[in-house]
Amino acid sequence: QAGLVKVLKTAFDQGLDLLIEENIPQSLLDKYKLMPRSQAVRAMHFPKDLAEYKQALRRIKFEELFYFQMQLQTLKSENKVHGSGLVLNWSQENLTAVKEKLPFALTQAQEKSLQEILTDMKSDHHMNRLLQGDVGSGKTVVAGLAMYAAVTAG
Repeated sequence: QAGLVKVLKTAFDQGLDLLIEENIPQSLLDKYKLMPRSQAVRAMHFPKDLAEYKQALRRIKFEELFYFQMQLQTLKSENKVHGSGLVLNWSQENLTAVKEKLPFALTQAQEKSLQEILTDMKSDHHMNRLLQGDVGSGKTVVAGLAMYAAVTAG
């Protein structure tokens, strides 16, 4: 291991970090107070102190998440163009009957969320949703009704 450390140290001393290209826009580096990529790579191997190591690790993790998010956006764009999702057609009458059997009426927010989900389910685009709300706000009933619609659609 000492030999590998020596080789890496020599490589950095001879300008290896000059060959490491920046791949995050400067505006994001500034906004999130991230160190340059070459500095982060050097600091990962030869940190001056724990704080620098943590900064370097933060930069590397940011880069990984940045590229992951870019890949997700690319997939999302492709799916919008090609529309390869499954179209579900359920019975609105059956769904209404189930809603009427509930011991309470859905709130406007619940109804709006449910309708947005159901609209997406009828399109041929992939749906990627996160249903958020406080504890007790009715997320489960909205999700349950959406699942009922999906299951009864066949």
